[in-house]
Amino acid sequence: MFNIAKLPKDSDENISKLSRYVVKMVGFELGNLNRPCNKLKFVIYWKDLVYLTGLTPKELDIFISEFPDKPIYKYRPFVDKYNLLIVECIFYFIKMKNYDMAKNFYYLLAIKYYSNIVSKFFPKYCYPQIWRLALDRLSFKHLFKQKDGIGNAILYLVDEEFNKKIEAVSKNKIDDEFNFIFQTCMSLRHRIAQSFKPLAQICYKMIEDEGMTAGESNDDLTDTQEDDTNVLNIIDKVTFNICVYSQKDIKLIKIACKKSGLKQELGNMIVNEISKPDRRENIHLIYLLLNKIVSLKLIGNEKERLALVRKVNANVNVHTYKVKDFIKNFILTLSTDYTLKTIDPNQLVIFLTHYLTLYYTIRYNK
Repeated sequence: MFNIAKLPKDSDENISKLSRYVVKMVGFELGNLNRPCNKLKFVIYWKDLVYLTGLTPKELDIFISEFPDKPIYKYRPFVDKYNLLIVECIFYFIKMKNYDMAKNFYYLLAIKYYSNIVSKFFPKYCYPQIWRLALDRLSFKHLFKQKDGIGNAILYLVDEEFNKKIEAVSKNKIDDEFNFIFQTCMSLRHRIAQSFKPLAQICYKMIEDEGMTAGESNDDLTDTQEDDTNVLNIIDKVTFNICVYSQKDIKLIKIACKKSGLKQELGNMIVNEISKPDRRENIHLIYLLLNKIVSLKLIGNEKERLALVRKVNANVNVHTYKVKDFIKNFILTLSTDYTLKTIDPNQLVIFLTHYLTLYYTIRYNK
């Protein structure tokens, strides 16, 4: 069975080298799946895999030529040369009863399919901050939530599908091996796409609500759209540095305290509290709201920055948000030694708005 699947470099030594390479590669790429908007660039592994397997494009042409001449076997996700190399390896190792290696290549196929699906839904444009918020808004019943991340969900799907196929092989329940090979690939792709679709739909809805764009080529962007893209990229960097790396700026805390009338000690404690990974989504959203009031690309001009602070303090609306109220309520959730409810909320809001806008301007908007 599966005699069409061959591996030119099939010595024990070559298989051992291939195994070490693929295990390392799969482990690395599975870890990357939890990164927002991650797309595997398989081309960086292509030459190595061709060398380690001996499966040149000519060899792959021979493999696919063995299939019946039916439209179904010309479906692009199946005949793509990268996919074909992986598929031939899967069935070569199933044929040799080396199920561990077959499964490693099945993991690789899943990662490749996942990347293709991300590219399909977001061909040119993807916002990491929107992605994170959308992931958080998925139903608790969704696979990405139940398995605590996309990487674990892909592992689960591969395990389920692979075990089904191996059971069919072991019980000799295969009537058409060509169709079996095809369905082994497409069933996995379908389940990954089915799981990813709700995340993409939430992203689209949030992008629409924020007035952003999804899918257009960078060459078609207007100057304004390019500026917006740069702002969003900077917001991503700023929130990462503030909340993940806990990078604080004492000088800016002093300035924000002076402008808001807040005590330095309280300002330090508020900044310490927002400098945590679980605060990142809220800080992201605050920056997005500020950007809707006054474009952050303009706040390098101190007059524009101060105008933004005044508008926030006036509690302007952005979509369904009253920005001042949102910032105030967020600050009141922070855990400090002070009873924040006894502090003038105007001072709290003005302090944080000054600090975040100054941080953005001084560090990234020069």
